Amino acid sequence: MNEKFAKLDQGKQQQIMKAAYREFTKETYKKASTNRIVEEAEIGKGMLFYYFKSKQQLFLYLLERSLTAAERYIAEIDWSLPDVISRYEQASRKKLESFLEDPESFYFLGSILLHDLGPLPESKREQIMRMQRETKEKMFSGIDYSLFRDDVDPETALKLILWSINGYEEELMARLKGEAFHLIDMNPYWEEFHHYLQTLRIVYYKGGD
Repeated sequence: MNEKFAKLDQGKQQQIMKAAYREFTKETYKKASTNRIVEEAEIGKGMLFYYFKSKQQLFLYLLERSLTAAERYIAEIDWSLPDVISRYEQASRKKLESFLEDPESFYFLGSILLHDLGPLPESKREQIMRMQRETKEKMFSGIDYSLFRDDVDPETALKLILWSINGYEEELMARLKGEAFHLIDMNPYWEEFHHYLQTLRIVYYKGGD
């Protein structure tokens, strides 16, 4: 924890973090510029380096914060649900809620996972790989395959269901990007999501219709 930064006014903290998240998300670590960060945050460079001694320290602070948020929402999911569609639904809701609360952190972590593992210390690399591995194991363990129709291959159905839900998540995140979380009425979106999930049940489950 960065104690000096934690004592800074909350509004100024958010201003600095948002600017830094955007820069590290838009650029690779190597190309990210602290000059652009301080310009967007409207602070002096000396102020940034008072709280973070280097670009790497700032990057690792953001990474730790993002990983903590991700691990928190993953821990809130009930992985024991045998109905995989219900399990995916719960996981998606937690993921979308986490995204809406802190979209910059979400995009930052996503960009690292997809493109920019290079600058990470080995310990952080191992932490990320372990989190991904354990989440995948939880997602696909203890599933009740008897729910699937007899004429459907369960493994193929699992992939198609996951792709469908991930596609909806990405579309919804794009639609809600830039919206103020506290002003969004999520009920219409959850109803829409529920409708899509019911369609998946009709397609893949016994007696789904």
